[in-house]
This record gives sequence, structure tokens and C-alpha cells, in this order.
Amino acid sequence: MKYSADQKLFFVHIPKCAGLSIYRGLDAIAEFPWASFARDNKEAEATLRDRVTPFGYTHAELGEIHQAHIPLAILARNFPETFALLEHSTSFAVLRDPRDRFISALRQHLREFENVGALSITDDMLRDAAARICDWLEAHEEFADLRYIHFARQTDYLMLDGRQIVDELFALEQLPQLEDWLHRTYGVPRFLEQSTNQSRQPKRWFRHVQPAVRALSRSALPRPVRAALRPLWLKSGVYESASQNYGDIDLGTATEAFIAKRYAEDARLHAATLRRASTAA
Repeated sequence: MKYSADQKLFFVHIPKCAGLSIYRGLDAIAEFPWASFARDNKEAEATLRDRVTPFGYTHAELGEIHQAHIPLAILARNFPETFALLEHSTSFAVLRDPRDRFISALRQHLREFENVGALSITDDMLRDAAARICDWLEAHEEFADLRYIHFARQTDYLMLDGRQIVDELFALEQLPQLEDWLHRTYGVPRFLEQSTNQSRQPKRWFRHVQPAVRALSRSALPRPVRAALRPLWLKSGVYESASQNYGDIDLGTATEAFIAKRYAEDARLHAATLRRASTAA
């Protein structure tokens, strides 16, 4: 989340929905609401800043959480001053197709919690992780656990007691419209041309030979040379955006059914947001 006191603007950061790009774009006018967040944590602001990391922190009651990704029910209950800022501001969030978001979250989960390199992730790894995570989700409705927060419903960041709290919704496909709205209304500099953290993966035909190529490069090239070549290598024709093939990944019948059911309202809201934009155009 990010807040502008001058503009009374509040960004609700739903995980895996282009948040990093928007976060950077808002740097010119907004910041994390440290003052209210510290009071909600019953700590001095300086003390809290020292122990909060980009990867999360330990909350006295909730345990390991991420400060930027707190569902509304938990925000309202455990962080009332910060929630009040949201309520009294113009708030906005970005939505994403829930299945694509789930697979993107799977990839991040494997990287961060199972120590799997992004370029080493296979479809089998995704299927196995998805089954384990769905088992966990089936037993948990409301949560902020750091290990699973990327799998929270998008509606958990938008709705409270059956009412939509967040004012403005944009689909991931509408980032140019969001950028234009922020630029015209709040003076936010254009940010979409900036680089993002978009994941890359080997094209399917290259995955079979990638281990041999990697072994050869490690034996023939010094590490500094490999590091210098890596950005160029990722932009080459043998790699592609990981999200391009999300539709081709089969997570298994039971897992696919669980995702469709659990995130049905997310899918409805994402589709409705797209339809509204189409009608307005």
C-alpha cells in the first residue's frame, strides 16, 4: 500500500497485480503510511522502520506478514489508523485474471520459499506446489501469513462486510488507462516505460537443452562474465515472458476446480471491470 497525504490518494496493493510498477510510479507523490502504521503496531516509527524489511516483518499478534499486503478485514481490525486513511482517501487497486495470478504466485512461492531458481521452474513443480497450497488454503479463509499471502483472494483487498471499500478498480489489461488517470488527476509521472520484475523462462523447445548449456557456460566462463551476459541472454530468442504460457499449464483437474471455485468472485469482478472500460470507450 502507498498513501499520499497531500492528494488523499491510497493505493491498495493486491499481490501479483503489477504492484511493483505502480509502487515505483507513485514514488513522486506518495509513500508507505509509516506514521499511522507505527501507531497501529504500538511502536515508535523509527523502531518499526528499522525492523521492517522489503520481505516483511513479525507482527506481535499476526506473526510473519508483509506490510504492503494486508487484506481489508485484518487491516480494519489490527491497523485501524491506517485503515482510516484508506477510508478517507480516494483508493484504487489493480485486478488480474485469477488463474494467471495464481500461477504467477506459484512461481514466486517456489523462488522465495522453496529456493527454486526462476529459470529452473518446471510445470511439474508448479503442479505439485499448487496441490500443496490448495490443501493449505482449503483450511484457511482469512489470513495474512507471509508464506501464503500471494494466494489471498483479490476481493479480500476490496470488500468488507459485503461492501466494496476501494473506490477505483482497473484491470491489469488497463494499465495505460490507470497511468493516464494518475497522471492527469494527480500529476504522477508516466511510469509504464520503466522496467518491471516480469519473470522470464526458457521457451519449451529450449528447456531440454538448457541444463547442458548452463553446465557448459559455468565451466567455460568466469562468474563475472556470466553475470554480465545474463541480461542479454534473457532477452534473447530462447527466452520469453513466463506469463505467455500460463494458459498451457495443466495444474490437474482437482486443482483447477478448486481455483475456479475459490476465486470465482475475483473472476467476476475482473471481467466486470474490463466490461465497464469497454462500454465507456
